[in-house]
Amino acid sequence: MTKLHTLALALLTMPLTAQGVGLRLTNGIDAYVDVPYAPTLAPRSGITVEAWVTYDDATLGAGWRWPTIVRQNSTPQVVNYMLRIEAGQTNNPVLGWTVRTPAGVRQALWRFASGQLNTWTHVAATYDGANLRLFVNAMEVGAAAHSGALVDTPDTLRIGNGDLSAAGIEEWNGEIDEVRLWPFARTAAEIAATMNLELGGVPGEVSTWNLNASLTDTSGTNHGVAVNGPTIATNTLVLTALPALGAANFGVATAGCNGAPRSVLTSAPRVGSAEFALGTVRATVSGSGLLWLGTSRLPTPIVFLGVTLLIDPATPNVQVPIGGGPLGFSRVPLPIPANRFLVNRSLFFQTVWTEPTCAVPLFAADGLGFVILP
Repeated sequence: MTKLHTLALALLTMPLTAQGVGLRLTNGIDAYVDVPYAPTLAPRSGITVEAWVTYDDATLGAGWRWPTIVRQNSTPQVVNYMLRIEAGQTNNPVLGWTVRTPAGVRQALWRFASGQLNTWTHVAATYDGANLRLFVNAMEVGAAAHSGALVDTPDTLRIGNGDLSAAGIEEWNGEIDEVRLWPFARTAAEIAATMNLELGGVPGEVSTWNLNASLTDTSGTNHGVAVNGPTIATNTLVLTALPALGAANFGVATAGCNGAPRSVLTSAPRVGSAEFALGTVRATVSGSGLLWLGTSRLPTPIVFLGVTLLIDPATPNVQVPIGGGPLGFSRVPLPIPANRFLVNRSLFFQTVWTEPTCAVPLFAADGLGFVILP
């Protein structure tokens, strides 16, 4: 039995309801979670930031206030990206998503009614090299055009607070749970498919902070550190537990001009998932590629023209021509039919790329294997 099958079978015995535990924060008190810098916190192929939140605008203090969900680079007057309430001095009910690239700083905004976020609400923010987008409960509510890759400075990712130059004014005022970071821009359908799941074990440089009495990144190695004792408490948020996707990267990538390409899944590989897609980050911008999807991986990889090939051509397989995107992200839709006989079937894929203008004109991503889940 393969490791992927073992994971899939284990999932079938997992409890259906996730823990109702998360951060509880009060504006005016500096207590938060810091995630030490890693390159995966400033992905080059786009980004999605997600969280479940409640927000109490009725108890926000007077004066300047910027309650923050997530901020990367907490240096005063400098930010790489952040998701926060732009309350200002007037308790302004506006959620803002800010991104900094070499082209400058850009914001997408959403105005909400006072008290609208008192109950649990899912918020998500994406950037794909062309547009910033804001989603509330998987519905797009704001957008702004922009260009360029995220600025990457070696600074902390902060959850529940931001700039500390004035005490407490950027502390969140409410609850935060199930924070996620994906290294590409997800679609509304992809966000909707997983927003009610408590995820873990997501491959491809994704980070998931479930905040269940632990600050561990349950998908990667970007573990959080508590600063000034933030409160982790039970809450009323009810999610379905999916602590592992039955998926894993394998093999070694051949680096191109954007770095080493990495294979990713855009959603959970579940029966009936019409939004499901296979992706590659740090692929090509102007070149072309081939996605190789098969039912088995090679027991011993083959090196051909300097590229490591990982899919077994002797078993059922298919090759699909593909292209890249503005930031080198490639998405190939693979809708999974609503057929129960697909449960526990394994698939493996890899992408190979050519970019004539690159010093390494032929390169490849690592592989990714996954099991189709119920």
